[in-house]
Amino acid sequence: MRRALLSLILLVFINFVKGIEIPLSKQAVLEDRNLISDFVRVDPDDSNPETLLTKAWLWQDEDNLFIHFSCIIDESFIPGYPANRDEGIKADNVRVQLATLPDDYFAYTFLAYPCGHLIDGIRREDMSIDYKWDSKYSYQSSYNDSTWSVTFTIPLGALRFKNSLPYRWKVILSRYNYTNRENFSSPYASIKQKRDYFKSMHEIILTHPVKRDQNIVFKPYFVKNYDLLNKTESFDPDMVGLDITLNPSQQTRIKVSLNPDFSDVPPDNAQDIYNTDVPVLYEESRFFFTEDIDAFGLDSTVFHSR
Repeated sequence: MRRALLSLILLVFINFVKGIEIPLSKQAVLEDRNLISDFVRVDPDDSNPETLLTKAWLWQDEDNLFIHFSCIIDESFIPGYPANRDEGIKADNVRVQLATLPDDYFAYTFLAYPCGHLIDGIRREDMSIDYKWDSKYSYQSSYNDSTWSVTFTIPLGALRFKNSLPYRWKVILSRYNYTNRENFSSPYASIKQKRDYFKSMHEIILTHPVKRDQNIVFKPYFVKNYDLLNKTESFDPDMVGLDITLNPSQQTRIKVSLNPDFSDVPPDNAQDIYNTDVPVLYEESRFFFTEDIDAFGLDSTVFHSR
C-alpha cells in the first residue's frame, strides 16, 4: 500500500515537472491526467491549503481551450450582481491566466463570477492588469448549496503564440473568496515575485494545431453636427471614416484607418516647440491602434506615430 501511494505521488510529481499534456476532445475530460487541484493561499500569503477544495480540468477542442472548475462552497459564498464588462464587483470569482509566449512577461487574464460577469485583460510585466483588451471568451456558471461549477471557453485563434507544435504554454489558476478576503492559487504565485511570477506557472502542452483567426473586421463611423439652438443639422463627408483590422498570420495584426476618428481621443500634452528644427512626434493615443499594444509587453509611450 505504501509503495503504491509513493508511486502515485511520484507519477503526479513527474507529470507537473514535464508539463500537463492537454487532451483533445469534444466532450469534457475530467480525469487525473489533466487535473489541477493543489491550490494554496497567497493572500494572506501563508501557503496554507484550501478548506473549501477547488478542482480544475483542462482540455482542448480544436481552436478552443476549456477549463472546468468545481468549487466547494459554504455560507460565505457571494454570487455577485450584473455589471458592465471589466467592472470590478464584490463577489467570489475564479481566474485563469494564460501565458502563450512563456519567454515574454505577460499573460492573458480571464475571470468568471457566479452571476456571469465578464472581465478579461492582460497581466503586464509590472504586475498591473490592463482591462482595455477584450477577447471573445465565455463561460457557463451554475451553483447549488454545496458546489459552484464553471466551464471556461477560451478561443485561442486570436491570441499570440509561436506557430510550432507542440505548444508549450503556461497557466495560473486562482480562486477568490470575497467574504474572507482570501485568494488561492495553483501553483503558488505572488505578484511580489515580479518576473518570477510568470516563471512559476504550470506548464501545459497542446499537441493539436490551432487555426489563427484571419477575419477582416470593418468598423465604419461618421460624425454629424447638430445645432441645439437653431435645431439644424449638418453633414460633412470629411467626418466619415473606416477602421480595418486584418490578422494575416499567427503573430501579425494589420490595422488601417481611413480618415481616423479622433472624437474620443484625449488632447495631447502641451509641448514647447518654439524654434524647433526637428518635427515633433506625438505618442499614439487613438484606441484603435493602442488596444493591442499591451500584448507585446509595451505601452503607448513607445509608439510615436504623429
